[in-house]
Amino acid sequence: MKVNLPWYFPNSAMNEEIIKKLPAEVAMRTPSALFNLASGIYPHNSFREVLNIETIVKNINSIEISKKLSNLFNHYGSDKASSHNYHLLYGSIFNYLDGCSSLLEIGLGSNNLSIASNMGVNGKPGASLCAFKDFLPNSNICGADIDREIKVKDCEVFYIDQTKPESFEAIENNSRNKYDLIIDDGLHSPDANLFTLDFALRNISPKGFIVIEDIPSRCLPIWMTVQYLLINLPYHGQLFQTKSAFVFVCSKNHFILN
Repeated sequence: MKVNLPWYFPNSAMNEEIIKKLPAEVAMRTPSALFNLASGIYPHNSFREVLNIETIVKNINSIEISKKLSNLFNHYGSDKASSHNYHLLYGSIFNYLDGCSSLLEIGLGSNNLSIASNMGVNGKPGASLCAFKDFLPNSNICGADIDREIKVKDCEVFYIDQTKPESFEAIENNSRNKYDLIIDDGLHSPDANLFTLDFALRNISPKGFIVIEDIPSRCLPIWMTVQYLLINLPYHGQLFQTKSAFVFVCSKNHFILN
């Protein structure tokens, strides 16, 4: 019987000792190999360096927005400010948008320990969505999660499995408009992130922003490759280093990427 092996198994004869280590090594090396290929195809001056989120463009208004968001995140029990200082990023984004009419956050944080990427029993599902709703009371604030039990007051919450692209259809079919901000704070695996980015590129408004949160350093080659993939598109990608991880921001706007 033919066995369907994962893609990272070399199409070569291997003894048991080699099988124990080589496929894992292939999986680990492949993102870096793709990045090397992309950087060789495109001019090096097209690549954007990783920036520190502390250096993001600020003015008096964005600073005030960041402070308000930090207080709201902390009030509702979200770690977006305390652990990651994402309030600096969102302060600049909301300042630029000057009115965010529609927001979608994918990944609301589950207490269900059987669900991958849960927050444990003491986490507060939907905390950041509550903060965004408080900050934007007249806007369409939506969420999505694999945990069907999560409900957030005054917010529409969709079911989604980020590893299955077809599950995004429910959001697309029920969305009245494009979103000014789409946030991925879900499974935090490269495949889930990339499926979400594909969905987001189709459903973001012309002035909008896509934010992929909590990227570990081991995944940077993947996102550096994505930056190259976007070169010939009207979108721009930028990686920022935060307190405890990295974040990828994608938009048609240059202000936050320079």
